[in-house]
Amino acid sequence: MSYESHDNSQSPHVDVTANMVHTVMHFVWLVQRRWQLVAAATAVAALFGALHYGTAPRIYSSSAQLLIRSSIAEPTGGTVASDRWLQDQMATHEKVITSDAVLRDVVEEWLEDGDPLPPELVGIASEDAMLAALSRMLQTQVLRRTSIIQLACRSTDPVSSMRVAADVSTRFQEYMTATHKQAAQDLIVQLRDEEEKLNDDVNRAEFELMEARKEAQDLGIEQNSQTVHPTIQKVTKLNDALVEIRERRAQIEATLAAVRQTVRSGGDLRQHILTLEPLIGRDLFVNALGLSSSDANAMRKLDEELLEHQTRLSSLQQHYGPAHPEIRELLEKIRGAQVYRARYQDELQRRANGMRDPKIGAMLVQMAEEDLVRTWKQETELQKQFEDAQQAAQELNVRLANVVRLERNVEVKRNLLEALFNRIASIDINQNSNDLQVSQVGDPTVPRRPFSPNFFRIMIFSIIAGLVIGAIAVYTLDVLDDRFRSPEELQMQLRANVLSMIPKHEIRDGVGARTLQVHVAPKAVESEPFRTLRTTLAFSEEEVSRIVVTSSEPSDGKTTVLSNLGVSYAQAGRRTLLIDADLRKPGLSNLFQMRRMEGLSNVLQGDQPVGDMMSELVQPSGVDNMDVLPCGPRPSDPAVLVGSHRFEELIAWAETAYDQLLIDSPPILAASDASIMCRQVDGMIVVIQPQKNNRRRVVRAFAGIAAIRTKILGIVVNAVDPREEKGYYGYGYGYGYGYGYGYGDQGAYDEDDGNEGVNETINLTSSEQLGAVTADSVAASNPPAAPPLENPETRRAA
Repeated sequence: MSYESHDNSQSPHVDVTANMVHTVMHFVWLVQRRWQLVAAATAVAALFGALHYGTAPRIYSSSAQLLIRSSIAEPTGGTVASDRWLQDQMATHEKVITSDAVLRDVVEEWLEDGDPLPPELVGIASEDAMLAALSRMLQTQVLRRTSIIQLACRSTDPVSSMRVAADVSTRFQEYMTATHKQAAQDLIVQLRDEEEKLNDDVNRAEFELMEARKEAQDLGIEQNSQTVHPTIQKVTKLNDALVEIRERRAQIEATLAAVRQTVRSGGDLRQHILTLEPLIGRDLFVNALGLSSSDANAMRKLDEELLEHQTRLSSLQQHYGPAHPEIRELLEKIRGAQVYRARYQDELQRRANGMRDPKIGAMLVQMAEEDLVRTWKQETELQKQFEDAQQAAQELNVRLANVVRLERNVEVKRNLLEALFNRIASIDINQNSNDLQVSQVGDPTVPRRPFSPNFFRIMIFSIIAGLVIGAIAVYTLDVLDDRFRSPEELQMQLRANVLSMIPKHEIRDGVGARTLQVHVAPKAVESEPFRTLRTTLAFSEEEVSRIVVTSSEPSDGKTTVLSNLGVSYAQAGRRTLLIDADLRKPGLSNLFQMRRMEGLSNVLQGDQPVGDMMSELVQPSGVDNMDVLPCGPRPSDPAVLVGSHRFEELIAWAETAYDQLLIDSPPILAASDASIMCRQVDGMIVVIQPQKNNRRRVVRAFAGIAAIRTKILGIVVNAVDPREEKGYYGYGYGYGYGYGYGYGDQGAYDEDDGNEGVNETINLTSSEQLGAVTADSVAASNPPAAPPLENPETRRAA
């Protein structure tokens, strides 16, 4: 058998989901338990539905379907209306069908022709009231993703429903045709006024454009053409000339500085001659070298003759030998020319070596300075001309931009005027045609069966309403009935298994072991549930040798259950130790008349070894194999003591000396001691007395246990009255807590007997009545054999 435990590894999301599932399952269980109530509510609701169906007036419905198509131009300027635009207009058409303008014409036509009115309009004198009543008879709906409007008329007379639907749809078609023709005429008048205004705007814009072109002296050159305006060309040329003159001035300044430096240092001026040649002229340059133009011509003529002799020599050498007279003559001429040229070059070199003369340097500096002054004057004049041309170009750009803006304005206005003209022409041509076409695609017919009431819908609604009312009644009764009514409800709401159900039995007079049912009458039927509890725990999946026994509230009989369970373990041959850990109101110590003895509180507060103190303070109970550790003096803070490390040492010692350890702890709602102790033991058993306990308090107590992830072995249901029908626990609770923990002087012993089971009023039950108490019970004459016991000495060695 498995027991539910709370695993702290679960995430909060899993806990929330589990709680939701548990709540739903609990509600389903409640509905299942009170199914008669739900069935009665459903039957009553169905009866009312049938009664409504039988008494409700019959309403007939006839419908017509109207297809709407439009060829009116969109406001955006298109020629044919798009489907989306038409869909946007469908809601307007739907409202127009039931408008007073349409319905008034229908009613007036009936009155003029003497046609009978529908039953819903008979006896109504006011026209407004008649229109309102007729509007209530009509329902319109745009069919999804279509341009069809469905018009339905509901009336108590089937013929009237058909006739009203037909007349309203016909009148709507006539009304839309007349309305849209009038709208076309009004639109043409509006558009012609707009055309006249726009035409005036175009004329004004064209005049402004002409004036702007005159002011800008526009030559008609397009902006995207390759031809550049003369003003722009002038600016470009002046800029190029200015850049060129600035480069020339910079070159002259650099040369002048270099010449001055060479003159000051007495260096060779030949390196500057070639640079200054463009400034001083070629003749002056040749004269500076000591040459004349005639010398230059002679040297050029000599070079030409030398080239001619060499060419002729090459030609003759192909036919004659070196001794030929003509060849020797040419060789002599070539040799003489070369000698003369060499002497001439030497003379030039000699003259060039004399270029260090200061006079030549001064002449070169003067010439460079004069050229620099001329260049400055030219640059200044070009700069002024460039600035004037640039200013004129900027003004021209502004004027041309204004011209372009006016051209675009004129173009836009012309396009608008053209579009407006086309629009007027289109409307003028089609004004006699129906732009909005409304056609009837579904004719109304006389209905054979009434539209309302619908038996199927009424019954479905009634059944659903009955189920909802029944569920609400079940929930309300569950809230008002604050008790547990069956073991299944206990297990479902507390999410813990029921280990045993202890019937009401008489607590015998006396104290100590003489009051314990299992010890006094081990073979009696009343003792069997305690042995069932022992057997259930023994055959659990895990070894359960250290158990905390508690209850949700005081006086639930936890001490009696613990004591009898301890006796059953002792009778099975297991050395058992009962520890009274209820340091606030010790029922176990009072039961065995050990209230004034030293016990648990002394061990937890002492400084001697735990084993030595336990050996001295453990008392015999009067039952073989079962000892008791009293609670001892009442401490100031019991929760701190049971959470100390000495309590851990006490549990460890008891585990080596005994086979079974049962700890009596305070109720869950009264103190947190039980939850603290459960960290050192195998699990917790909770004793519940359904006839006394408040269900919400018990659920709240178990919620607190679940919050701290305490392992619950199961529930023991105490003081069950098997005489109640259907396994219910009976009724009549409202006892409250009544468990006042008052502290006296610290260290003083409590004089209150506090025996939770002694004061209970118990009724003996027969074996036949107890046979239905629990499915886990076995025959009293054949108690189950206990599981094999582990040798304490073996456990100590381990």
